[in-house]
Amino acid sequence: MCMAIGPLSIPQRGPAGRLWWRLARTPLRLSVLVATLHTPALITLAWHIGAMPELAAALIAGPVGLPLLGLAMQRLPDWAGRSPVHYARYAASFLTALLALSLLEAALYTATLPARYGLALLLLAWLIGLRSLWTLRGWVAAPRRRAADAFTLGLSALAAGLTLFVLLPAG
Repeated sequence: MCMAIGPLSIPQRGPAGRLWWRLARTPLRLSVLVATLHTPALITLAWHIGAMPELAAALIAGPVGLPLLGLAMQRLPDWAGRSPVHYARYAASFLTALLALSLLEAALYTATLPARYGLALLLLAWLIGLRSLWTLRGWVAAPRRRAADAFTLGLSALAAGLTLFVLLPAG
């Protein structure tokens, strides 16, 4: 008697697991998913509320910056000749960003809590992601070292700008 056994790995059990694994298999896919989920809400908030500094920071660090962070997390291991970034590292960064942008949108929509809480959580997501990039950057060989340094420093500058925006008082 022959028995067919399905996939044994945990992420691929069931249709929802297979769909999630297909969407979140690489850092770039997960970051684009987070950016895609929040872009319409942030643009709608900008349309109805108007231009706010918190909203501008969220648009730059969220839907614009997160795919760049995902691209760097996906390409730097290739340039370094190392194994890919582990799922737990990039999922922690991008799922924290998902939570941060949700909190920020709720704060801007209801005006019950300061939007800086959401930006501070978004900053934490960026720091988790940048930690992975800075550890990988050291392994990149000389021919691609400048590109890796430029990419990592550019993303770090974006996170530094977000840090200043969160820490400095408004007004």
